[in-house]
Amino acid sequence: MIGLFLVSIWGIKEQGLTNLKLNKPVLLLTLVFFMHLLNGVFTDFLTNSDYFQGRLMLKVPFLIMPLSILFLPKLSTKRFNFLILTFTLCSFYIALNACLYYLKNMDAVNELYIHSKAIPLPLNHVRYSLILSMSIFLSGYLFLKKVWFIHPLETKIIGAIAIFLFIFLHLLSVRSGLLAFYILTVALAFGYALKTKKYKLLGIALLTVTLLPATSYVTIPTFKNKVENTVEDVRKTKYEYFANFHSLTARVFSYKVA
Repeated sequence: MIGLFLVSIWGIKEQGLTNLKLNKPVLLLTLVFFMHLLNGVFTDFLTNSDYFQGRLMLKVPFLIMPLSILFLPKLSTKRFNFLILTFTLCSFYIALNACLYYLKNMDAVNELYIHSKAIPLPLNHVRYSLILSMSIFLSGYLFLKKVWFIHPLETKIIGAIAIFLFIFLHLLSVRSGLLAFYILTVALAFGYALKTKKYKLLGIALLTVTLLPATSYVTIPTFKNKVENTVEDVRKTKYEYFANFHSLTARVFSYKVA
């Protein structure tokens, strides 16, 4: 984070504030930091100063990252594509290992999903599901652009990785990642249809988006268990007692208390 900030300062020296004028919407991200900073007005510093500083420190990336995005030196297309490929391959490596773990411990992992848990991962499963969703689109981008670095065969390998990550997203069955994937898919479909006037293709895309979860429910045990667990969890949100045992119910009562 410090490195990005220092490089972005060098970028300001080199290119001035032109990017700031052209990309003002990026600065909206900094509002997350300033919203937390504003909480200082309502904070009792005699008892909560350490907690306030800790919360504020966690939001510093929302201040630094937008500025870094604006002022970092521009990457060449080749370097940009290489970064995308590296990100995708890291995501694929984690997914492959998790998939192998699932195949070795299928019954035990399927049972975890009945209790609001997921396949063991080296990082938080919610955050990884979002990384996984992003990786699917990035690998799809590389495939459609026919990007390769050493041999043209790489394009087909990247396409196969995109399909594998898509399947694993449903095997992992984390709600955040699935929602992110399907919302973005629908948004891209609408955007493409409006741009090209190919509304039949939009209909096919929406039908596919509807059928895929239904197919996953029938064919993937973890997905089926996650859906049933979610339905059961929603039914329990009325009862305070279940807040200790169900994730959605816990969130609902946390919000009510807050």
